[in-house]
Amino acid sequence: MKEVVLQLIDPKIVAVLRVLAKSKDVLYLRECAKLANIPPSTTLRILDQLNSMDLVHIDQVKHLKLFSFENSDNARELRLLLRKVKP
Repeated sequence: MKEVVLQLIDPKIVAVLRVLAKSKDVLYLRECAKLANIPPSTTLRILDQLNSMDLVHIDQVKHLKLFSFENSDNARELRLLLRKVKP
């Protein structure tokens, strides 16, 4: 069932979520984009969308944005789901 749910989501969004789920540290935009194999502009759009859903946390230091999974119940459950289901 978990695999079916992930297939319903845009593969680019799943790729970004998987990168964040595997990371123990915060990620820069370009680092996240490279690991997800998605252009930085698309990655930023996805990260902003996930941030508006309280799934991704954004720390801004001057002009630099750092991304990580949010520390909410929904984000933790999603992170566990992504770690359990193989790509």
